[in-house]
Amino acid sequence: LLEGIRGDRFEVAILLCLLAGTREMEALGLRWRDVNLQNGTIIIRHQLIRVKDGWEFGPTKDTDPRAFRMPDTLWK
Repeated sequence: LLEGIRGDRFEVAILLCLLAGTREMEALGLRWRDVNLQNGTIIIRHQLIRVKDGWEFGPTKDTDPRAFRMPDTLWK
């Protein structure tokens, strides 16, 4: 699987789902302000939601933001 996604535009999102347990739309809804490369953490604050005219950011299923350490394979 990892070989199959290497170089794909969704590689990082797929790795986040596999290695960190994020939901698909949470991974796709990340913004740069949610990523801290200095200490290797990510905060899940919102997710990408399909609406009538396209896509928008919306709340996650969890009400509170979740912070976690990124797997080393994503940022080192």
